[in-house]
Amino acid sequence: MKKPVIITLFLSLFLVFAGCDSTTTDGHTNVDSVAAADSIAWSHSLESLLQIPNEQELRTRFGKDAVKFDTIWGAEGFFTMGTVLKTEPESRIEITWSNEETKTGIVSVTQVSDSDWYGDTIPSGKWKSATGVLLGLSIEQLEKVNNRPFTFSGFGWDYAGSVIDWKKGALEGKGIAVQLAEGPTDEDLSDSEATSVLGDVLLQSDNPTARKFHPRVWSISVAKIQ
Repeated sequence: MKKPVIITLFLSLFLVFAGCDSTTTDGHTNVDSVAAADSIAWSHSLESLLQIPNEQELRTRFGKDAVKFDTIWGAEGFFTMGTVLKTEPESRIEITWSNEETKTGIVSVTQVSDSDWYGDTIPSGKWKSATGVLLGLSIEQLEKVNNRPFTFSGFGWDYAGSVIDWKKGALEGKGIAVQLAEGPTDEDLSDSEATSVLGDVLLQSDNPTARKFHPRVWSISVAKIQ
């Protein structure tokens, strides 16, 4: 299958962040998720990076060798300029700015695994979202964090594994977008099963065929909640 390009914020952020609220289906705020967001140490919380005012502050906090202004690639050849923060071998963090020239006003923070998309494991590293989402979570674990099934896009294309709708679960309205990568599988899949989860289709996280691909979290994007 074709290895997808990182979505970053170009599709998934807009679809997942826009118009969301932080309530569950019974109208109550998910207290556990809010408490988790307050308790995560700043140094390892992706959301804490949203407080950084500019690129110079990143250099001050993490060292100049860990910070590089570079091209950030998206799906279908789309790209923007941003800052890449590299503090550990497992992943990199891509930061986009509202003002690219002055490198001020963070728009989004995206942690991307540097592991093989189809590899045996995706190490989590130290960084994670304050919601509890981290790299390498299985689709079952992510569903548990969300407290319900969610909708994501099919595999095998540029927008593969993008969470499109948290379905009013615990992660809705939290300013987080996730991309899932297929894991290695020795499952015996029929041609009809394989084609049913490939390309521009919408899948539910509890779809038995999709789970045979052993999806796991490969990138996490966070943005300020308006």
